[in-house]
Amino acid sequence: MKIRVFLTLACAAACSLAGQTQPPAKQTESPATKEIREEFYAVTNNIRHAADKMPESAYSFKPAPAMRSFGELLAHVADVQAKTCGSMLQDKKAVPLTPGTSKADLTKTLAASFDECYEAFSELSAQNENQMLPTPAGGRARIAALTMVLGHDNEEYGYMAVYLRLKGVVPPSTSDTGRREYPGK
Repeated sequence: MKIRVFLTLACAAACSLAGQTQPPAKQTESPATKEIREEFYAVTNNIRHAADKMPESAYSFKPAPAMRSFGELLAHVADVQAKTCGSMLQDKKAVPLTPGTSKADLTKTLAASFDECYEAFSELSAQNENQMLPTPAGGRARIAALTMVLGHDNEEYGYMAVYLRLKGVVPPSTSDTGRREYPGK
């Protein structure tokens, strides 16, 4: 008798669940999307710490007259991230580039662009990595656009590391090895 009641209740529960609309399947992470995201977090940590470590008086430093200043490098990174990641978050507000060249202004703008890219990278999944995004050149797969941001940030951090060394500051990638935090959402 108890078994019959149990089976009846189990059948009723299963039938009621079968009639419900199932939530959409959670997007999955491929090994590639996970690695790209983790590498992005690592390079943004290095850039953020480089911006913190460089004295404000050196934000105008240029190793040669034709090169960008350290502050201009930070603004350039923020601009590229805001444009690329912002295009993926079409319903979101674009990162406002803060006018000014002070350390406070530049780190605030950089942080806003990081937040936008953290969101764009968090949305990257096995299901949407090949989604074509509109670009002025015609289109680019989501994973390719984010890989470009990652490569660009690594390149710009490489320049920043040289600027730091020229000013007698040890770059974060050397002094902060093993630290993998990020303030992303």
